[in-house]
Amino acid sequence: MTYNEFIDGINSKKICKVDFSVRDYSHYKRCCIQRYDRKCIMFGKELTFDTVEVRLTNDTSELYRFYKRLKEDFKFFKIGNQTYTLKQIWDRLTITEIE
Repeated sequence: MTYNEFIDGINSKKICKVDFSVRDYSHYKRCCIQRYDRKCIMFGKELTFDTVEVRLTNDTSELYRFYKRLKEDFKFFKIGNQTYTLKQIWDRLTITEIE
């Protein structure tokens, strides 16, 4: 799967969940990008938000949520002294599951 195919799939809701890891970097060994409807109650009314969630660690210290679309220019990954977008490290990912 190419990066563009993945972005199209996640943003068009053809892909609802991807589990992956970053090769040669154990900090990012159980990552997940997932689409879902996030519900909350505001002013007594239940609201639903079309959400894309990026979870890079089990303890949710690196958890990011976006409304409707994955923000491609966001630098999620902190490796060494640099930060990277998903596209910049795409060739280092190992995808373990896709729904």
